[in-house]
Amino acid sequence: MTMRRNPGHAAGTTASQTGDSLRQHKSIADSQSAASAHGRRLLTLKEAADYLALSIWTVRELVWKGRLPAVRLTRRLHLIAATSIGSSTTPRTGSEVDVVMNRRAFLTGLGAMLAAPLDAEAQQTGKLWRIGVLAQPPGLAIFLETFREGLRELGYIENRNIVIDTREAEFRELPGLANDLLRNHPDLLVTVFSASTRAAKQATSTTPILFVDVADPVAIEVVASLARPGGNVTGLTNNNTEVGAKRLQLLREVNPKISRVAVIACCTSGTGSDRVIRSLRDQIEHAGQSIGVRIESDMPPSADVDAAISRVTRSRADALLVTPNPSMVARRVQIAEHAIREKLPTIFDAEAHVTAGGLMSYSADRPTMYRRAAAFADKILRGTQAGTIAIEEPTKYRLAINMRTAKALGLTIPPSLLLRADQIIE
Repeated sequence: MTMRRNPGHAAGTTASQTGDSLRQHKSIADSQSAASAHGRRLLTLKEAADYLALSIWTVRELVWKGRLPAVRLTRRLHLIAATSIGSSTTPRTGSEVDVVMNRRAFLTGLGAMLAAPLDAEAQQTGKLWRIGVLAQPPGLAIFLETFREGLRELGYIENRNIVIDTREAEFRELPGLANDLLRNHPDLLVTVFSASTRAAKQATSTTPILFVDVADPVAIEVVASLARPGGNVTGLTNNNTEVGAKRLQLLREVNPKISRVAVIACCTSGTGSDRVIRSLRDQIEHAGQSIGVRIESDMPPSADVDAAISRVTRSRADALLVTPNPSMVARRVQIAEHAIREKLPTIFDAEAHVTAGGLMSYSADRPTMYRRAAAFADKILRGTQAGTIAIEEPTKYRLAINMRTAKALGLTIPPSLLLRADQIIE
């Protein structure tokens, strides 16, 4: 499965139209092959013009639809041209007037024209775009690498046609950093996680905002609805409020005897996350009731996370479920070590917890989400109003399992679960 896609740039086109264009390419290529069989490989002026037009249209269609990276498409069309076009100085006989195109000239012209939709359009006649990125740690480094790759595939090259300004800080400093970024007059403000998104929304109602990795943008009051965000905000949600029950189910698969689960649901005051966390807690408690698991919830403020971890031991829980929060990610090693000492199976939102020693994580496919953010940015920079772009929800999720931790806990992971895992740490 893949992330849901918004309608592509080439509105009104269909898969059959794309197929027709490719068949027309093949027809032209076949005619050239037939000519070569008689010792001639010629292009009339009309054929050359048709081939150029079809090549450009096909590249634009397939790039916008995300079928293949732009660079690979360009190379593929170069190969098609190289195998179907020859050169000759002998015109055809008869009343028909032919103009024979030199192969090198044709390929040079074709390459230049194919490059235009991929690079020149992103540059918009020399326009230097400016994107500001605001995040809470550790979101920035994780997000930026994939986001930059996605932008490069769309023709945006840093310090050539785009500049990316970044700021990262704990939530109390985010409002000031949002204003700092806005002083540089960005064309787009990208935010990672809920607190930075709230800070950006409070700082501007005009600069387009693209959020990434937010659990419930409606609950934190940055959009009116997922289908019609309105205002100057759009983005991609991680749907964390919808997968709490799935995480509980995964814990039961690892150990069917689990009857009591401790839940640490850390809240960051002033970010709107308290409403999101309460919704997630309620969902987990409801799921627990349906499968006979008692839920022991703890909703500590960020400053009280260490004490919350200690309280897990006193709760006599059989397992630990940690809801997503940057403060919890920052303490991932401490949480993992404590859980192993107490022989507690754990499940988290972020894979960073699993690489640090946590047992499992289950979450939206973040690499896919972050790459899709580049496509959203491209659409906004080309003129689409952010508030008119529907919020994108994930349709692909990742399961990570740490087998070293499973061994330390004395657990045998069911083969059916291992087969579904996207990442296994041996």
